[in-house]
Amino acid sequence: MYCASSLFSKCSLLKLSRIFTTASLVSAVALISGCGGGGASSGSQQNSAAFTLGTLIATSTGNDLITSYRIAMNSVTLTNKAGKSVPLFTYPASGGLNAEFIHMNGDPEPFVTGLSIPQDTYVSATADIASAYGVCLGTVSGGILVAELGGGPVSASSVTVNLPQPLVIGGNNIGLLLDMQTAQSSNLVACEENSIGGVKLTPTFNLTTMPIASTPTNTSNGRFSGLRGLITSLDSTGSGFTVTAGDGPTWPVNTNGSTVFQGITSFAQLVTGIPVEMDANLQPDGSLVATRVAAYDIPASDLNLLTGPLIYANAQYNVLGQIETAEQGPLQASFMDNDLTYQNANFQVSGQLANLSSLPFTADFSATTMTNGQNVWVSSSTQQIVYPTYIAASTITLVPQTINGSVSSVTTSGNFTVYTVTLASYDLFPLLANNGSNPLTNPGVVEVYVDSNTQLLNSGGGALAAGKLARFNGLVFDDNGALRMDCAQISDGVAE
Repeated sequence: MYCASSLFSKCSLLKLSRIFTTASLVSAVALISGCGGGGASSGSQQNSAAFTLGTLIATSTGNDLITSYRIAMNSVTLTNKAGKSVPLFTYPASGGLNAEFIHMNGDPEPFVTGLSIPQDTYVSATADIASAYGVCLGTVSGGILVAELGGGPVSASSVTVNLPQPLVIGGNNIGLLLDMQTAQSSNLVACEENSIGGVKLTPTFNLTTMPIASTPTNTSNGRFSGLRGLITSLDSTGSGFTVTAGDGPTWPVNTNGSTVFQGITSFAQLVTGIPVEMDANLQPDGSLVATRVAAYDIPASDLNLLTGPLIYANAQYNVLGQIETAEQGPLQASFMDNDLTYQNANFQVSGQLANLSSLPFTADFSATTMTNGQNVWVSSSTQQIVYPTYIAASTITLVPQTINGSVSSVTTSGNFTVYTVTLASYDLFPLLANNGSNPLTNPGVVEVYVDSNTQLLNSGGGALAAGKLARFNGLVFDDNGALRMDCAQISDGVAE
């Protein structure tokens, strides 16, 4: 296992915490560095009529109590009715396939592709996890507590893989959805200085089959949105490429005549080393066909990328800090010891949602409207750090995020249904409201704008009534002190 060094070493797995005070914002250190492993092997390399080609898809279901939850997974094994065990995939014992699950809350991503699974009915499953660690945010006197949770090797008895129904594997291809239940994956009750020392991580998953539609329409049947990473190779065909995500997975991607390009005009402008954001449809062979490819920072390559929520943005010094849910690039090993300056950064909004111009408010994201709690994707062309120089952000992109909250009222505005959503006190927006430069009028409330393009994946698939708990995924803007979300998807909520 290789490790990126930071104040909080994820490989020494020390239980540490740090308090961010208003006086120490400029020197505050962001955290979460990654560990990576080698390639996986599937349970069987053959593919015949007795085998089904499978794709393991990762997601999570949770509230907003935990900010980051990473695992390094060595294997997943299925067991049939006769007690015979079949490994879905196996990584070297010294490695593990890394994934960060909080950023996938209700928003799945491909995890392992090209699995060859013996056709059978499986009644149980297990997972071997090399390590797990999380991060939570809380308040302490004079500042914000950022604490690492658990860490270190995970015993088999601490990992649970539930099968709500037996897995019936048959046909030519199938999707398997590995859904982390974050509330059951730790004993965290509150992120408080006097209680985090006793927190244990107990990764808990539901594993179910997921249909792969010939033309996927949403995240429940093979459509993926907002996949982000670096292009690591280009196919000789002139239409395909490979993307490696910041938290570990690698995706084979193809384009076709229907692919929409943003930031560039065609596939020909893509080169290795540049970051891309994609929407894509899963194919039966486990590859992806991109419906949208947004390429930023052209023609720069060898960029450093950081994704995650802002924990502070100091306008006086043009300095920001994040909790990273993904990071990659030449400076990955040393990024965590530095703040980022954004004085000369280009601000932009993800092109994932195409209705920004029709919103009944101005969807602006800039240095003056950036606020703590927003999810951003930051790039930097800095190749070497000369202390005490800050790392200069090249581009800061607002990207979608998931919030969990209760609907307090329902109104309409033009073609939009507007849900007033009340957040828990531990959500990042109310928690960090007094930790930055841009004050919010009511940081515990988000106005969520829903139109005909919003995917309604909540139970019943219809409108929500006041009092309903739900998860909302979309772009969150600071509109003159009011938080407003352009909503892409609604899922069932999780108890707070």
